[in-house]
Amino acid sequence: MVVEIKGQQLRIREKSPQKFSDFATQDVGSKGRLERLAGFNKKSGWQTQAWRFNLNDYKSASEVIAQIKRLKTSPKHKAKAIKLVKQYFKNK
Repeated sequence: MVVEIKGQQLRIREKSPQKFSDFATQDVGSKGRLERLAGFNKKSGWQTQAWRFNLNDYKSASEVIAQIKRLKTSPKHKAKAIKLVKQYFKNK
């Protein structure tokens, strides 16, 4: 759906937040670097709504890109996220 960088945060949104009634965050790997934002839907239970990367916690683009490649998300989302991360670290 949406891949964007706002401030120091990269967000890969999988599903619209309007589909969910409740939300929870979950650290994935090292604390604070990558978070899974899960949404609760009465019909389907908990699902990944978005992935959030705190780019300030990473030393290089290659660290972020390695984690992006491991995500279960579309190749299109991965490609856009990688492009944005490269631009972010180039301008940093």
